[in-house]
Amino acid sequence: RSAAFSGVAVAPSGSSIAVFEKGADEQGAFVDVFDVTALIAGEDALIASAELPGGRSPLGVTFSEDETTLFVPDGEVFGGELLALAIDDGLEIRWSLDMGDVNVPPNAADGLLWFPWGQAGADGVTRFDFVGLPTDLAEYAAWASLIPTRNLTDAECERYLEGPCAEVVTPLPS
Repeated sequence: RSAAFSGVAVAPSGSSIAVFEKGADEQGAFVDVFDVTALIAGEDALIASAELPGGRSPLGVTFSEDETTLFVPDGEVFGGELLALAIDDGLEIRWSLDMGDVNVPPNAADGLLWFPWGQAGADGVTRFDFVGLPTDLAEYAAWASLIPTRNLTDAECERYLEGPCAEVVTPLPS
């Protein structure tokens, strides 16, 4: 295939690298994972290879700490997805997450993926926080089950938070 180099990521142990590239004539995007020792020895070093969905070259990639998963923002600067690709399954998609307005490569540390997350406040100012998501699928599902799906009632705020909702919580967007 004919492609233009976009970037590289090194696994935490240094034993493998991921190369991501844009296809010729801006058609398609690819990621390949190579074994460094085999690469240096001049042997066939390809561990896994995949064409990325959507055809957009990623802004960067990140290995999980255990080096079994590659986390790839899909290339949309604003409004894309974060893909979790299983290295041992030929870079098959394990899960994906809508990244909203921020789509940068996360940093993997302490079993979490850390990335900035921005949200515009009522005053029009966008504030950024760092969000940590579990890299393990079961932990991710448990985390997702904790995400609020409704606003608290005034009675709940008074009872559990000792104050009116308007003073103690930020309401969910409607």
